[in-house]
Amino acid sequence: MKMKKGFSLIELLVVLVIISVFSAFVAVNVAGSLSNVALKTASKKVAASLRYARSRAIAESVPYVALLDLNRNRLTVTPDVKSSETGDQTDGLSLETIRDGVKRFNLPEDVRFKNALAYDGSESDSRFFAVVFMPNGCSSGGTILLENSRKRGSKIKIDFVTGIVRVVLS
Repeated sequence: MKMKKGFSLIELLVVLVIISVFSAFVAVNVAGSLSNVALKTASKKVAASLRYARSRAIAESVPYVALLDLNRNRLTVTPDVKSSETGDQTDGLSLETIRDGVKRFNLPEDVRFKNALAYDGSESDSRFFAVVFMPNGCSSGGTILLENSRKRGSKIKIDFVTGIVRVVLS
């Protein structure tokens, strides 16, 4: 009796099930890493906005304020703290010039401001947190904590003496 060469239906199904299981594991890991990339990118953009505020304060010899809206996950950089410039007329904008040097950055959907700490380590007790950059380069200092939907976090530290901004990913 001569046997035919080839694979049986059961052998093919077993191979397809194994491939499906491995694909599911890979998809979960890829989705998680995309969320971490969004956190890293948002942290770098917030740090860049703070550095922008510091450099503008030095260049223009005018204090600049970086105002964080912790509830709306928004950062506004402005040369003064006029309430008319921090209104809601620009919801949905990315980091763009609005007018008179005011910049706004909204965090991505799955990243949020977890908290903000003053230079002495005390927590922000309101929904707003302001960092003031002086014309001589110093700042009011502080630490900004960001978190993504997978509970991974990062810290942005602002030195109150030098005004230098650093990102620490955890």
